Amino acid sequence: FGGDGRRSKYSRALGRRGEEVVLAHLRSVLPSSQSMTLRWVADEGETPGWDIQYEVAGGIVAVEVKASGGPGFPSVEMTGNEWRAALELGKRYR
Repeated sequence: FGGDGRRSKYSRALGRRGEEVVLAHLRSVLPSSQSMTLRWVADEGETPGWDIQYEVAGGIVAVEVKASGGPGFPSVEMTGNEWRAALELGKRYR
């Protein structure tokens, strides 16, 4: 298990893979003007409260990725930092 006893030892790898999948999906569906602005901020070592971002008129869209190796999500945990970002960004937080 991870350091806090709640996560599997694979949670970091699962999270990273989930972010890779979402990033690839966004590259394939966003208009090129938005796709060109994609940043994988988590991979850059930043912790703004989301993992991926891209630009739209009026600011950024922030994407927090949650991944699981199981058949479903019985619950999703958000950190205080993620919650703060969601409140600040409102509809631009995914």
